[in-house]
Amino acid sequence: MYAIVAGIVFFASVIAGVALLGEDPGFIVGGIGGVVFAIGAVYVLQKRLPSPNDG
Repeated sequence: MYAIVAGIVFFASVIAGVALLGEDPGFIVGGIGGVVFAIGAVYVLQKRLPSPNDG
């Protein structure tokens, strides 16, 4: 579940970076931003949703 969300967020960020900046800088900025956003999204999800292990 979390991996799917993180993957979607990461790829969306990379695609947006490439669209805005062109290929090389877009991959770098989008990739770094994608990692940060993906970690943030997973963190927020874990805080808001109960963990399957808690149940």
